[in-house]
Amino acid sequence: MFDIVSIGDNCVDIYKNTEGMIFPGGNAVNVSIHSRREKMKVCYFGFFGNDKFGEIIRENILEEKVNIDYCRVLKGQTGYTIVELKNGNRFFIEDNLGVQINFYIPSDLQEILSSSKINFYSGFTSWINTNIAIDQKFDIKKIDLDVLKKINGISKNIAFDFSDITDFDFIKLLAPYINLAFLSIDPSSNHKPKNFAEKIINFFRKGSVLIITMSKKGSIAFIGNKIVTQNQIEADVVDTLGCGDAFIGAFLSEYIKSEGDIKKCLLRGTQVATEELKRFGAW
Repeated sequence: MFDIVSIGDNCVDIYKNTEGMIFPGGNAVNVSIHSRREKMKVCYFGFFGNDKFGEIIRENILEEKVNIDYCRVLKGQTGYTIVELKNGNRFFIEDNLGVQINFYIPSDLQEILSSSKINFYSGFTSWINTNIAIDQKFDIKKIDLDVLKKINGISKNIAFDFSDITDFDFIKLLAPYINLAFLSIDPSSNHKPKNFAEKIINFFRKGSVLIITMSKKGSIAFIGNKIVTQNQIEADVVDTLGCGDAFIGAFLSEYIKSEGDIKKCLLRGTQVATEELKRFGAW
């Protein structure tokens, strides 16, 4: 039995205006790596292209001792993102899903999903067109809801990363299938985390945990009427790419270890994310 199964995207992150800075990544892969580094038994499931990039990603994941036995290698291109850094902050200026465009859950994955402690599904895996936007730089599409429903039919303990999507209709659509929901809010935005959480918490199942990261303002978790907060840890920022994924991987790992002690989860997530800020790439 696995502690965590991380399902979804993989890609290579190609840094613009640099010489040879290419890193393996993808939301689901990054979460799997950081969970494994927290001594969890972890399985990653996703689709790789049968190209050089796919080979590089597989080799790097295996070096981290994450199980990829259930993955598929498909004929075609591995996904990629073009990343630009501005004062240490990462911006995605181009992306291509490659062979992941028609993502699905195969029958041989269902047994491990039913027995794992937590299944994390990346919302950046399989898309259909819509008008939802994260920011001016990143053209967001709508998740393939059928995949999330399929996981929900097998497992009742599902974690999901909304990133900085704050569209109420989008959240309401997915929330009934999620137990541990991660969101990111820019402290300079019009959204006040507490007010925002109060508006969406009832979209989720009873007992679900809503975690909001707020950059320099730390993080906050909501469990029903209970609120838990965590301050930021100061760091010299080199690259914010993968910081949120590091937080999630460490949070989920601590959630299992501590049997749901949210204060410990927020602290450990913050510690690992802080270390991730100090280097290039997602891990």
